[in-house]
Amino acid sequence: MHMVKQTISISRKSLLMTLCLAFFALLAACDKPQADKTAESMPPQTATTEETVNGSSSDTTTSTTQMAPIVDIAVNADETLLATAQGKKVIVWDLQTGKKKYDLQIEEKDWLADYKHAGDIMTVAFDPKGQWIVIGGVSNYIYFFESASGKYISKIKTPNELTAEICLSADGALVAAVGTEGFFLFKTFKDILFFENNGDLQVTTNCAFVGDKSITSTTDGYLRLYDNKGNLLIKKLMQDDTIPYDVSVDGNSGLLAVARFKKGTTILSVGDALSLNLQKDVSSKGIKGNFARTIAWKNGENTICSGGHSLNANGKTTIFCWQGSFENPYQIGGFVHHIQSLKMLENNDAIVAATTVSWYLIDVNGNIILQNNVD
Repeated sequence: MHMVKQTISISRKSLLMTLCLAFFALLAACDKPQADKTAESMPPQTATTEETVNGSSSDTTTSTTQMAPIVDIAVNADETLLATAQGKKVIVWDLQTGKKKYDLQIEEKDWLADYKHAGDIMTVAFDPKGQWIVIGGVSNYIYFFESASGKYISKIKTPNELTAEICLSADGALVAAVGTEGFFLFKTFKDILFFENNGDLQVTTNCAFVGDKSITSTTDGYLRLYDNKGNLLIKKLMQDDTIPYDVSVDGNSGLLAVARFKKGTTILSVGDALSLNLQKDVSSKGIKGNFARTIAWKNGENTICSGGHSLNANGKTTIFCWQGSFENPYQIGGFVHHIQSLKMLENNDAIVAATTVSWYLIDVNGNIILQNNVD
């Protein structure tokens, strides 16, 4: 067991939390569609939920009740359930019908009451075997529930005051949680294996597994690779002055994709996960704006898609996909709001895309199979 005890001053903790929340706020602000004047002009906490995909407008509904934006999504192993993290709850949906199944929350006693966003959930993940779901956010704890029923299983206290992302190994045996304090690795439900403190004012924002090894990215522009006991194997600087947006690994090919932001420019690179070598930037010629706030592989097919805030000729936000050589991207869809999260379905030739106010099940041509406006 390699737990590292750390004594952190209250002022440093507060600064780290402020930095992390500001980081996420910056991502949202950078992605906000300038063409979306309808939502901007409405009173706080209200927005229209009209979206258009491939030029075909869906039914429009307007909600005047409070709604929290979707910040993360997850799909279970057999692709029957979708979880959306929004505000202080995770909603689990039937992915085929769009019907709500249950809500999940962090217990109020585990909120960090000193913070404005106490109890907000930032990340959600299903285990690879389809038995449980895990959530984390502005709390020292991450929670486990049965995925079929939402029944509480257990919780684990972490050093992080904000958990930015939770990642699972392919067999579900290892869980990584990253956030304000650093990288935290443990066996599912129990044994803490390792904790690495950031050591300065950086924030660990993303994680991904390649086999039983885990990859993290931090706001100082570094990628790190750890073994299954938390030992650091490789530390590599992506590029100076870059902010990481997302990290994704193709579980079949071992390809790594990293999206990052540098001086107003979005860069999406691919390479080898086990060496952390980013060998090529995907072609983004003619693409404007932040096109890679979120990225997802179609495992084993050498295809990666990204979403964020990049407008097409009609002023709508689109999804971009690359195949093979990662040249010549093609576009899918058109959305009023920026894209928060993408998941490529493995058993069905489809994509789940979430904006701040809606989630969609669409085919690879951008046709809507199912749309759900959340509130």
